[in-house]
Amino acid sequence: ITKSMQSKIQAHRRLAAEIPRAIDEEEFIPFFQPQVDADTGEIVGAEALVRWSHPEQGVLSPSAFLSAAAELGTVAEIDRIMLRKALAFSEMAIASGTGLSSVSVNMSAARLMAPKLPSDVAAWWTSASCALSIELLETIYFDEIQEEAVFNKNLAALREMGVRIETDDFGSGRASITGLLKIKPDRIKIDKSLIQAAVRDPIKRQVVAAILEMARALEIEVMAEGVETDKDVAIIRELGCRVFQGYAFGRPMEAVAFLEFLQTTSDEARHAQAC
Repeated sequence: ITKSMQSKIQAHRRLAAEIPRAIDEEEFIPFFQPQVDADTGEIVGAEALVRWSHPEQGVLSPSAFLSAAAELGTVAEIDRIMLRKALAFSEMAIASGTGLSSVSVNMSAARLMAPKLPSDVAAWWTSASCALSIELLETIYFDEIQEEAVFNKNLAALREMGVRIETDDFGSGRASITGLLKIKPDRIKIDKSLIQAAVRDPIKRQVVAAILEMARALEIEVMAEGVETDKDVAIIRELGCRVFQGYAFGRPMEAVAFLEFLQTTSDEARHAQAC
C-alpha cells in the first residue's frame, strides 16, 4: 500500500469517527440548486443537496463522507436532518415572498423504510404553498429494499399526503421499464452522464428522445440533470424536455445565498412584467 493510499484511508477513518458527533450537532446542511423551466425562465423548484459543515475542514461534499456514513449505518439519520432542514427552508422562502413552489429531498433506502418517515413529513411539511418531492434511486428497489411491504406502505402514505415521488439518476446504468412501473414516479430525472453523452453523441441523443417519448406515454414528467451550458439546454430542449437542473442555471448554494438568489430572480421577473 502506498503512502498516498494509507493517508486517504486514515482520513476516511477520521471522518467516520466524527460522523456520530456531527449527527448529534446537526452539522449536515442542505445546499440548494435551482430547477428551471427553460421556456419561461421560471424557477419551478430546488433540490436540497447534502453537505457537511465541518468545524475544521469547512464544507465537505457527499463524496467525502457518504461512504463512511453508509458503513456506519447512519445515512438514514443524515436524511432525517436534511428533510427537516429542507422543509424549514421552504417555510422561510415562502414567508419571504420568493414564490419557491417546490423542494426535493433525496432519500436513502434506510430512510424510506423507516416507520417514522410519514409522521416526520406530516410534522415538518406544513406549508401547502411549497410542494415536496422525495427523490430515490431506481436501483433502491432492486438492490436495497429488505422490507418491501414497509417501503410500499411508506410510499403510499407519502402519496396520500400529496408528496411527489421522483426517480433520480435515470439512465445512469440500471434504468428499466420494470423499475419504472414498480415505483410509478411522478417525475424521472435523466442522469447527468446521459445528458452530457447526448450533447456529444447523436445516438445517445436518440436514447434521451426515446426516454422522453416513453415518459409522455406513461404520463410521467421529465427533468434533465447536469445541463451546464446554453448549448446543452438548446440540444436537450429541442428533444422536447423543458425542465432543467444544472450549472447553466445555478450551482448548489447554501441556504442564505439561495434565498438571495430567489429574491433577486423574483425581483427581476416582476420588473420584466412591469416593463
